Parts: sequence; structure tokens; C-alpha cells
Amino acid sequence: MTQYTRNGIIKQRYLMIKKYQAGIKVVKICKEHDISRKTFYKWLKRYHLYGKEDLLDQSKRPKSSHSNSLKPKVIKAIAKIRKKTNYGSKRIKLELAKKHMRAFEHGIYKVPLKYELIQKHKKHKKKPKKYYVSSPGYLQIDTKRLDTLPGYPYRFYQYTAVGSYTRMRVIRIYDELSAFNSVEFLREVVKQLPFKIIAVRTDNRAEFTYGPFKRNHPFSLEYARLGIKHYLNKPFHP
Repeated sequence: MTQYTRNGIIKQRYLMIKKYQAGIKVVKICKEHDISRKTFYKWLKRYHLYGKEDLLDQSKRPKSSHSNSLKPKVIKAIAKIRKKTNYGSKRIKLELAKKHMRAFEHGIYKVPLKYELIQKHKKHKKKPKKYYVSSPGYLQIDTKRLDTLPGYPYRFYQYTAVGSYTRMRVIRIYDELSAFNSVEFLREVVKQLPFKIIAVRTDNRAEFTYGPFKRNHPFSLEYARLGIKHYLNKPFHP
């Protein structure tokens, strides 16, 4: 909490007390500031006892330690067992029992975590597997949702075909992602590119394939008619 916020809270609560001292009823003050009478009287009592600066909310942290908190002797024993054996919480609990010490597994786990005796496993991200082609004719087709235009409530979608060898591109904008527009775009790509298309690679979206359902997709029927091979990306693998 910033000092500016702290001062603002104190000022607001002090203002309520000043209204009360001026003769305004507590019910009216509470209704105006949307608080309960119990809360108001709590602040009023705190103001009379400790003054204006104590009108801030007090810490709710218990003054005494929890009855289940581990004793320093047990914490030291847990850390020692962990360093020596690298045991987990269950095994450490058994080792403590041999020494006539008692602790819960959750509490035991917190000790090596606090003293950095647990090694965090690093997640290794798999790099996308690159592939190379030796001649033109291999394409990648993908779609992209565009932002709405000012004053126009509907979205537009971009179809992009990129040659894996030549890096030549064909881009068209459509008002929706659909099997019909995918077929239209494939015909446009065949018409625009100066080389014969051998194969096309796409993702598994509904505008390109029906996935596990054994039905002929209009897009698959079109590339079969044109004598083009269709490859699908493995899910979650760019």
C-alpha cells in the first residue's frame, strides 16, 4: 500500500468521526459511506484510544505461532536428513519417528523448500523440427484472424500460402473461415503461382480437414482432383 493510499484511507475515516462529533447520526454516516455500525464504532474506539494514525486496518496475523508449527529442533533434523539422504516427505517422516519426533508431511515438505534443498526441474521446450525441400511445388497454407476495421463490426480472415522453397506468397482476405473459402483459395493459389504444386501442408482446423471423422472434406476433394498431396501438421507441433 502506498503512502498516498494510506493517507487517503485515514482522511476518509477521520472525516466520518468528525461528522459524528458534529452531531450527525451514526445510521446516516454508515449509509452514506456503505459500512456497518459495528465497523464505525470499531474505528471510533480505535481513534479514542490511539489517535488518528491508528485508523488504518490492522494486521490479522496471529500474535502467537500456530500450535502445529515445527519446532527449531525438528526443522534442523529435517534439513539434516534431507541433505544427507535426499529423502522425500514420507521417508523423512519415518526417520523423524525413529528419533521420537513428530511432523506432518506438508510441514516437512516446506522445510527443504524454504532452505532450497529441492532442485527445480527445468522444462525443456521442444524446438520445432525444420524440414527442407529441394524444389518448388511445396506449400504451407495457414489462416489468420484480422482485427476489426473502424466503423465495420465484422471481422475478416486472411488466407496465406507460402512456398517452402521459393518463399513466394499468395494472400487473400475472406469474410469467414470455411471449407468453401479454403477451396476457393486453393484454386486461386494454383492460378497465381508460376510452378506446379506438388504438396500442401496445413494445420488441423475445420476449414481444412474433418480430423478423425472419416468424411470427405471439400478441401481434400479439391486437392485430390488437382493431383496435389495434402499433409497435416501434428497437433501442438508448429
